[in-house]
Amino acid sequence: MDSLKGVLGRRAKVMETSTAGSTSNRVSPSAPGSNSEKAGNEQDQMDMQRLGKIPTLRRHFRGIHLVAFALILGNTSAWAYMSMTFSLRNGGTAGTIWMFVVAEIFMFFVVMSMSEMAGIAPTAGGQYHWVSEFAPPRYQKFMSYMTGWYALLGWQSSLVGTALAAAQLFQAVIVLYNPWFASKGWIGTLITIGLTCLATFINVFLYKKFPVLEGLALMLLFAVFIAMLVVLWLMGDRGGAAVFTTFSRNGWPSDWRACMVNILGPVITIIGADAQVHMAEDTRGAARVVPRAMIASAVVNYSFALASIVTAMYMLGPDIDAITNTPTGVPIAELLLRTTGSVRATAGLTCLLGLLFVCCLTNNVTTASRQLWSFARDKGIPFHAYFAQVSPTKNTPVRSTVFTLSFTCLMSLFNIGSAVALATLTSLSLTGLISSYQIAIVSRLSARIRNAKLPPSRFDLGPIFGFFCNAIAFIFLCVVLVMMFFPTTPNPRPADMNWSVVMYGFVTVVMLVFYFRRAKYIFDGPVTTVSSQWDTATVNDRTVSAPAWVAVLKAKFPKLAKTL
Repeated sequence: MDSLKGVLGRRAKVMETSTAGSTSNRVSPSAPGSNSEKAGNEQDQMDMQRLGKIPTLRRHFRGIHLVAFALILGNTSAWAYMSMTFSLRNGGTAGTIWMFVVAEIFMFFVVMSMSEMAGIAPTAGGQYHWVSEFAPPRYQKFMSYMTGWYALLGWQSSLVGTALAAAQLFQAVIVLYNPWFASKGWIGTLITIGLTCLATFINVFLYKKFPVLEGLALMLLFAVFIAMLVVLWLMGDRGGAAVFTTFSRNGWPSDWRACMVNILGPVITIIGADAQVHMAEDTRGAARVVPRAMIASAVVNYSFALASIVTAMYMLGPDIDAITNTPTGVPIAELLLRTTGSVRATAGLTCLLGLLFVCCLTNNVTTASRQLWSFARDKGIPFHAYFAQVSPTKNTPVRSTVFTLSFTCLMSLFNIGSAVALATLTSLSLTGLISSYQIAIVSRLSARIRNAKLPPSRFDLGPIFGFFCNAIAFIFLCVVLVMMFFPTTPNPRPADMNWSVVMYGFVTVVMLVFYFRRAKYIFDGPVTTVSSQWDTATVNDRTVSAPAWVAVLKAKFPKLAKTL
């Protein structure tokens, strides 16, 4: 313990004498072994000291809570049912199933890559912090800034899509009982605003009860998942093995091109690999817990998504157009109605799916507000001092949470005027997150190539597998980003064109202008507060310093050093 205190004392002196970064971001030395809810355990204290951050959030999440959080936020089973509309138009049933398999395999490389980085730097900043540490020094500041903004826009924009999905499900229930009901854009907007207000209320006033609420929501998730499978498999008309071989081109010159455009559906369903990362400062033992929770939740989420989409494809029947062009506006509601023949049963299951999206929205608000708060803490946005505040009574970034609510409400207003405009805006969710993943992973890949000196990860992929894992993940994300800008049909009319590339370019230009006009003078990047000194054994073991005999053996036997 004396040696551990010596290491901590040296780290504290390094941070006190460092001239980079603001004083507000620095960590005052805390006694090892503190049981403070904010400080966490010894491992958390060491990580926060190395990162140069003051613990300000209550660490009340454990491993099981974090897995539950990600499963609910992912909500992949419900998203698979909702996104099959995009997939069926291009690729048919076979294209939908196989592209889900392909997307899940390659996205898992993304999850592993990000899990390793989370094991090195478990911070709510996530991608932009990793870029600031791993990118080449001359590019760290600029790349970190761009990554932070892409992640910020990605998470903030994602709330509208989640809330609208819930609104569509609840409106489908109204149509089931009142076929004359014609949904209007303003109705969906009002429901979206109401649900987001509810999610914000839970985040602000019930956040201390989150672990309990996550447990209840997780039970609901499993119950609905099982109920949907049982109802569809026992009561539905199975389509047979042809669903694995029946493709639909939708005007594209080949099956593979149609399937590539089809990838939008799977990506919408399973994206969000960084969800738990932004909860790292709410988690006890984050460096160890977060990476493992990311892997565990990805396995469960991907399994749920694949099981749900295969089930839906099996039960569609020959008349796919009738399912996709349903009066309810929600294909899964039409499929349930045809399967059960009961309006009540269909309405009940549809409401449960909508309730899952409300739970998903609640966790979405949490993640988005944490990412905004962290970026504000590092002076990455305008009015950063205001949004970097944490409520002393609620122990949560209330101001960032309220901004998230306001942003979602404003974006939902586009649904009144133009659904195309709203779809273009919400596309920032996918393109923004994918871009942030790309930059973070290529920065880690660059650090491997440069053999940069970094602390070991609590989830180490190893030099060889880690390199190929990062490379595969980066290439896949590049392909996906390009496909995100493709129209859903060849030779589209202006109304059917995918304008997301225009919005993506516009936002990028705005970020660049703000950076060169102001941000470059106030945003230094998280790396300026990161300590460059650490003890390898302390980081790995977190309990003792490296014994002297280890250094002696490494000096006398260099080949043995690798095993030590």
